[in-house]
Amino acid sequence: MSLLSVTVKKARYVGDNWKPIGEEHRPGQKGIQFNTYVTLKLQNVKSTTVTVKGPNPTWNQDFLFETNDVNTGLLMEVWNKGMLWDRALGYHWLPLPAVHYSNEEGPGEWGRWTRSWL
Repeated sequence: MSLLSVTVKKARYVGDNWKPIGEEHRPGQKGIQFNTYVTLKLQNVKSTTVTVKGPNPTWNQDFLFETNDVNTGLLMEVWNKGMLWDRALGYHWLPLPAVHYSNEEGPGEWGRWTRSWL
């Protein structure tokens, strides 16, 4: 059995014409309010961060996953919490074979996430 430790640190919005997936900007529409959270999914286990307001949220939350299959991957999704339903902002698939195994915390890295439905 292997353990995977994940720290969700922060996110930042990069772009000009942001709009939620499936929505168009309308004249006079106010800017989008960000109330974001991250979900992490490994095999049949799902963990979620708290919801943070603003376009540059900081979570600094730690998660620990157990897995018997190191050839699988971790699905990370960023969501914007809505009043009626939540909207996906982006996702990233991290294959576990690409993860550097160590007992030390790594430096972390920024990555571009895909902005489309799964």
